[in-house]
Amino acid sequence: MGHAARPRPLQQRHERFLTPLVRASLLGATCLAVLATHVHFGFSRVRLFPQVPAHAVDVRSVVVPLPDMERLAGIRAAIVLRVRGGAQAAPLSIALDDHPIAQAVAPAGRQVRVDASAGVLSGPGHRLTVASDRAGWHLDGLEVANVHGFSTGLLNFAIVPRGGMKGAPVPPWAIGLAAFGLLMLSAVPQPILTTGPATRAILGAAAGIGLVFFGAVLLLGVATPFDIRLSARTFLLGAALIHVDRLAAALVRSRPVLARAFRACRPFIPHAAAVAMVGSVVWGTYQPGRGFTALVRFGEQFDSSTVPSLAAIPHVIVPGAGYDGQFYAQLALDPGLRGEPTRTALDDAGYRSRRILLPLVAHVLGLGQPRLIIEAYALLNVFSWLALGWLLLQTLPAGAIRPTAAWLMCMLGEGIVNSIRWALLDGPSMALLALGILAFERNRRWLACAVMGVSGLAREVNLLGGAVLLPAGGAPRRAPGRTILRGLLLIGPFAAWMLYLHLIGLPLGSPGGGNFRLPLEGYAQKWIDTVTTLHANGWGSEARFSLFALIALTTQAVTLIWRREWRQSWWRLGIAYVGLMTLLGPAVWEGEPAAAVRVLIPMTFAFNVLLTRGAWFWPLLMLGNLNVLHVLYESGLIAI
Repeated sequence: MGHAARPRPLQQRHERFLTPLVRASLLGATCLAVLATHVHFGFSRVRLFPQVPAHAVDVRSVVVPLPDMERLAGIRAAIVLRVRGGAQAAPLSIALDDHPIAQAVAPAGRQVRVDASAGVLSGPGHRLTVASDRAGWHLDGLEVANVHGFSTGLLNFAIVPRGGMKGAPVPPWAIGLAAFGLLMLSAVPQPILTTGPATRAILGAAAGIGLVFFGAVLLLGVATPFDIRLSARTFLLGAALIHVDRLAAALVRSRPVLARAFRACRPFIPHAAAVAMVGSVVWGTYQPGRGFTALVRFGEQFDSSTVPSLAAIPHVIVPGAGYDGQFYAQLALDPGLRGEPTRTALDDAGYRSRRILLPLVAHVLGLGQPRLIIEAYALLNVFSWLALGWLLLQTLPAGAIRPTAAWLMCMLGEGIVNSIRWALLDGPSMALLALGILAFERNRRWLACAVMGVSGLAREVNLLGGAVLLPAGGAPRRAPGRTILRGLLLIGPFAAWMLYLHLIGLPLGSPGGGNFRLPLEGYAQKWIDTVTTLHANGWGSEARFSLFALIALTTQAVTLIWRREWRQSWWRLGIAYVGLMTLLGPAVWEGEPAAAVRVLIPMTFAFNVLLTRGAWFWPLLMLGNLNVLHVLYESGLIAI
């Protein structure tokens, strides 16, 4: 009696391994093919609507003059016509500059859309001709674009002419990262949770939908004159659908690890939400080809006097005068102020040049390349904000509700967020002051002195941070020589830079017109102006945000004066800025709400840090941070 030969154990393992490996390889190759050829980074739609000349329905030929197509030159553009047929169907011939590009038929009695494509040239004088051997039809509209159509919903993609604009190519590192991720995913064992037929059917249907979608994307350009360009988000969604079973298995198998990670990260959820909120604001300013230069707010008013190296690179220009960051960004291109164009580009060269630290850092980070320097300057506030958040966690640790609330009020304050929005010096200055305080509290006195001294090169008013370095007892008792040396280290960097500016013949400039006045003069006038405007224009006016700022700053100042805690380094910093607040002039208080919320950021931080240790925490926290409502309002999160 014979026995059937049994496969060897090695052969069984090989057969079980081969099919999943081939399947994973095919799915991974499909995903990578779509990523490499049909995904765009930074694709920008261009749509032009040439004016169709008036014409009667009995004409047989319509000529449409085209505007300058410079934005579409060099690609294959989509030409979309809407033609209404007459009593009889009419065959149409479409030509660009007398070169036929498409044939179509205008059906009787209804409008039809005709999609064609052609390479277009820049400059005037080009024309599109639509002709027929029959009359009775009418050209209702014409569009010339780089897309035939697009979707902005859950599936974000554009339909473009085959060979048309592809957007920014996917960088090789992204393809390599995707290949590595797919390789790791293919190593996940077959899911153990899909034993039920219903679950298997649902996951199989999801994977099938993703595979059909990617297959259609790859085949459309072969079978039709159209092509599809997916956004990165849509590609990730499709790849997730195709690999949904292994993703589910990976999730189940990593559940214990994820649970431990969640418990460890749970105290930082509010902090992460704040980072996501600010990150979304920053990312919303990005423009393909121009990067994050919208943050700098280069003004149209000063465009004619910008330095040549800035004029040569693409950057966003806003209507009007722009804001102060545009001058510091140009200073970053020539931090030594050797070139006359730099001095001409600054509205007050003596005043702006004193604040050299951030422009110098941007110049170093940009490796001397103008485009990189401007981009580095625009993003310095973002990275310093993240560093400031980490430094503040050393004083306001995550986990407890009071420190977390105080941390959020500091990091979402109007002054600090506006410093990011307009690429100013206030946010990085606060990061340096926080670093100096942390060094001082950890008994690194010389380091604290050096940091505070360097911060004076960012903004000269930062030298008020020297109050932190005073002895905790209120007055020096011993070692006066050491105190003098620390004082010299504090003012030395700023003094040395001022000497350099004097030696190169640059006037030292004023402290800023209208920046300072007699004690409380500017503050009182701001109250009068705010109340008057609210009375005249009602609550809907922008003055309500000035009211929020005045209430917040007043609460902070009064609280710091009332709670005299000389031994606390944060209090010494805060009370120094309370004194500064009383001297601020109309130039700092003007606007809605006012530049004062940025100038007095250290007072805001000191108030929130010290508030966690006293009574009346919640009422004072709300009143002292009332201007956070303006940040939430501008972010679209609340309505006021």
